[in-house]
Amino acid sequence: MDSKLVLFLLIINSFMFSQEKNEKFFNDNISFTYGKITSPDIGVGVMGSNDRQAYATFFESNSTKKSQPYFHQIKFKSINFSKKPSEIYLCIYENDNGFPGKLLDESKYLVYIPTRKTLITVDLSKRNIKVPQNGYFISFEWVLSKENEMKGNVKTPNLPYNPTISSYTGKTVNLYIKHKEWRKEPNASLVAGLALDISYLQDLLVQTQ
Repeated sequence: MDSKLVLFLLIINSFMFSQEKNEKFFNDNISFTYGKITSPDIGVGVMGSNDRQAYATFFESNSTKKSQPYFHQIKFKSINFSKKPSEIYLCIYENDNGFPGKLLDESKYLVYIPTRKTLITVDLSKRNIKVPQNGYFISFEWVLSKENEMKGNVKTPNLPYNPTISSYTGKTVNLYIKHKEWRKEPNASLVAGLALDISYLQDLLVQTQ
């Protein structure tokens, strides 16, 4: 192969990886806390690949026009199978006719994932994001970079990427997958949705106390 062509391909690949890492996100006025998971309660999870770049789960809203809550915290569990930390985007999307639509109030956050099993709490109380009355989607979007690839004896055309996000099994599927566009996963044999613990604030006055 011509040396100039090889150099061009290397430059293009490098640019693609830098594009993934430098994608716009909004980490101002939020905080992260990390806790250890001692019990073996993570048995099922989702991970990224070239054809499964993001997962989302839909959440209904019980709010009314007179009492519309704000997002407080989002908690989730993860496993990082590499010896080095990884990163992932946490996103909140508007409900667009039953599928993830636009980002809700620029809610795209780059989350640092330590090694091993970790309980992560994302505090959004200072962002003052109202919970949509027609529901919303919580999504994880993988950074498909060399640093996040799972190493070891992995023999698959679509390499998995760290981290693994905890999910749940069930009869009712609430899992949406994105490659080039969003689609709903029809099969619940392994995963039915993302395992998330979401809390709200009923009044902005609570956030200033």
